[in-house]
Amino acid sequence: MSKSNFQDWNEVVFHKKPVKNSKAGSGSGSGPGLKKASVVGNTQQKQESAHLRKLDEAEVGRHKTVSSTLRQAISRGRAEKGMKQKELANLLNVKSTVIQDYESGKAIPDGRLLARMERVLGVKLTGKKKEQGKKLPTKKEPKESK
Repeated sequence: MSKSNFQDWNEVVFHKKPVKNSKAGSGSGSGPGLKKASVVGNTQQKQESAHLRKLDEAEVGRHKTVSSTLRQAISRGRAEKGMKQKELANLLNVKSTVIQDYESGKAIPDGRLLARMERVLGVKLTGKKKEQGKKLPTKKEPKESK
C-alpha cells in the first residue's frame, strides 16, 4: 500500500460571498451605496463609544472597596501590636501585598480575612462602621470552683 491513497490532492478554492447592499438601490454592491453604509457604521460606533464613556464616568460597575474607617482601623491595630505589614501577612498566611491593598483602600473586602485580622489584631473590623476600630474585649478565663 502506498501512503498517497489516504491523501486528497484535489484543489479547494474558497470565494468570498458577494455583499448585497439593500440601501444602495442599484444592487451592484459597489458605488455610493457602500460609502453610505460605512458612514452609518461610523455613526453607530461613535454613539456606542460615547455611551461607554458615560458608563466609565458614572462608574456604575465599580467594585466595592475597603472603607476609610476600616483602612485606619487595620493600620492602627497593626501599629499598636508593633507589627509590620509583612509580619501580619505571615500570621494570616497571605501575601504582604494583600495587607498593603487593605491599608491603601484598593482591596475588595473579604469577610473571612477580616475575621482573621480581628482575632490577630484584637480590633473590631466587621459589623457596623461606628463599631470598627474599637478594641475587642479580652476573654476572661473561667474561675475554677473548689
